Amino acid sequence: MRYSEVVALLSLVDTLLTQGDTEKAGQTAERARAIAADLVAIDSAHPQFQAILAQSYHAIGSTQFQAGRRDEALVTLQKSLDIDEKLAIAYPDDTDRQRQPAVDYDTIGYMLLVTGKSEEALDTYRKALAITEKLAAAEPDTLSRQYDLSIIHNKIGDVQLAVGERDQALATYQKALSLTEAIVGRDADNASFQEHLTVCQINVGDVLVRLGRYQDALLLYRKSLDLRTKLAPADPGNAQRQRDVAANDERIGNAEAATGNLQGAYDAYQDSLAIIDKVAAADPSNAQRQRERGIAREKIGDVLLAAGQADKAVEAYRASLEIREKLLAEDPSNTMWLRDAAVLREKTGAALSATSQHDEAIALYHKSIAARETLIATDPKNVDWQTELASCYVNFGDALKDAGQTDAALENYRKGLALATKPGSGEDFAWMEIKGMADARIGDALLAEEKREEALASYHESLATRERLTMINPVDSKGRLDLFMSLVKLAEAGDTPRAQYGRALTILRALDADGSLNDRQKGWIEMIEQRIAALPGEPSASNSSGAAP
Repeated sequence: MRYSEVVALLSLVDTLLTQGDTEKAGQTAERARAIAADLVAIDSAHPQFQAILAQSYHAIGSTQFQAGRRDEALVTLQKSLDIDEKLAIAYPDDTDRQRQPAVDYDTIGYMLLVTGKSEEALDTYRKALAITEKLAAAEPDTLSRQYDLSIIHNKIGDVQLAVGERDQALATYQKALSLTEAIVGRDADNASFQEHLTVCQINVGDVLVRLGRYQDALLLYRKSLDLRTKLAPADPGNAQRQRDVAANDERIGNAEAATGNLQGAYDAYQDSLAIIDKVAAADPSNAQRQRERGIAREKIGDVLLAAGQADKAVEAYRASLEIREKLLAEDPSNTMWLRDAAVLREKTGAALSATSQHDEAIALYHKSIAARETLIATDPKNVDWQTELASCYVNFGDALKDAGQTDAALENYRKGLALATKPGSGEDFAWMEIKGMADARIGDALLAEEKREEALASYHESLATRERLTMINPVDSKGRLDLFMSLVKLAEAGDTPRAQYGRALTILRALDADGSLNDRQKGWIEMIEQRIAALPGEPSASNSSGAAP
């Protein structure tokens, strides 16, 4: 009876995590662990009791991780792994016991990846792969083993993509895709296998996007969409399949936006929105469905703002914000809802600033910052929330600068910079990105006040940070574009313009060569070439060709 109670509690943990209620999920997981520990104390040799205790630790680790307590989560997951490995040794002929450590390694690998420990994540996933390959080799006709093998290849591809090994990630994802195509070929009626095939197609598409092969990516996204569109009507009561179609449309929208086809992106986002609204209407009390309605409108706002239609972007963002604020009002203690509201307050503020509605924009930024400060007060160890607050300070500075409040803008830029350079931030990638951005904005504001020397000092700080980022991840196209912008700012401020423009041009040409520029960005090459040509004096051979000085 008590064993069944633990099973029920662990199921409830999954539900609570899906709803974003990490506090209740954590409390429930701890109750499950306490009961499981009592069962083990009664009969420590019972394998089911040991296994359910391991599952309880796994659940606690998941709640800790979702709450931003990453280090604690990894320690807790190790407890789950220790138990499962002992069970695997004790029961060598039980394939389920053999498989469970791979599940633990899978979860730990994901946590390590998200915390930026990419090498450790890769090592952990490879341990899972070794177990999975052994099980698949022992049962070559068991499709579920091949399915597990495809999944772990996808996870390894995730790490490779995260560390910038795009070619390796592509090969790994294609391996997963090939495995899944073979599985579907042997069991074409299995909807789960077909759904996984769509995931593999999307993964390959995602890395093709990173490689700048947008049309190839769109081809795969559309294959995935076609399959998902066929799967959805076969099970009309399955809301998840409808949501999968909507998610596919969203990815197509993202890829179209990356190519500069904003109309195509807008159309895809509208298709996604129509499905999401339909799914939500069938289950109006489901908070997660309402949240997805907000996200869909947010995406439309993003593309409208990028298209220069700030007024329409404001409308879309307001609609999204209204949904987020309603969810928050119904459950004020839900940190996911509070964070969502903070994000939309900030985005709506940015769009309002672009339409010169400065007072309302500033008010929304204040509300966003207040929400983020509340989040951090509830969990001071959550690094994600701290970096988001720092970024919000910088973006608020932009809005204040647009409103003509340069001193207030500088104050907020410096608040963002202070967070990004606080003790412990060190070589953290997210903090370094914010530092580079904050220093650049401070330079802009100081230059506007005709404080050129101070501005140049800030620009050089930004440049140094961005150079460091590109050393850490030399294939990251966003980081290289940020470095390009730092060089251009220095050149525009009169700091050795020929040398700075020359380096900037080298970066652009390299990005163009590996397909990382959209059509608008490609036009920057000619612009920089013209600026170099217009400079007084004779160019050196290296600088005229765009080589680094």
